[in-house]
Amino acid sequence: MSYEPLLSIITVSAFDSDRLARTLNSLIGLPLSVEHVVVIPEEDLKSKDLWESHKDSGANRITLVHDQLSGVYSAMNTGAIAAKGKYICYWNAGDTLNSQNELSVLIENLVKTDTKWAICQGNFEWREKQELSSSNLAAFVTHEPNAFISHQTVIIERATFKKIGMFDSRYQVAADTAQITKLFSMEPPKWEDAVVVKVEIPNFASRNHRRARVEVVLIVLRSLAGEQKLKALRNILKNELRRAGSKLK
Repeated sequence: MSYEPLLSIITVSAFDSDRLARTLNSLIGLPLSVEHVVVIPEEDLKSKDLWESHKDSGANRITLVHDQLSGVYSAMNTGAIAAKGKYICYWNAGDTLNSQNELSVLIENLVKTDTKWAICQGNFEWREKQELSSSNLAAFVTHEPNAFISHQTVIIERATFKKIGMFDSRYQVAADTAQITKLFSMEPPKWEDAVVVKVEIPNFASRNHRRARVEVVLIVLRSLAGEQKLKALRNILKNELRRAGSKLK
């Protein structure tokens, strides 16, 4: 007898089968309460074959859906539509499961809660762990230097994700920041100490940092209000002045 999973881990990938393989291999043996949704272009035959080999092993609840190469966030929305879990989270190709035990702790805690969203801990070999606190979340949303929230550690109720409009397709690089900003303005998250995901060093955002900085300004203007908006704009201006000053040295 089958039943709906509690958590859907969604991975979007395009012609990057080596990194996708690392994610798939790390998720072998997931509990029935967790499913893995893989979103790839239909033309990505190598990744499709990779998915088929994992599906045939019967080791996971694993679903394959195709996107139309219309952008990473459109593909992420496609994954959310296909997902069956009460909660969803997004891991990049190359991100891996940190610990089955930590995942089990997270699942147990999600069963007991009715939260709209949660933030767990991640394993970051390239930086220190993120601070799980309301003050760090507020600092991230208002773009204070060194504030950090990894989108891979954000878990959102699927119904809430759809209610707030899923990922905003107006943003090509920073829609995950826009989503966190919306959630922050809605209600506080549930904090989870479980270190669930080992997060690969950022790739997409770092390659597109100029566009990301423009989109961040638009997110602040559209999604924040009052003192938080003014604080965020001041911080963005200070960050740009620091960046300009460092280039003059």
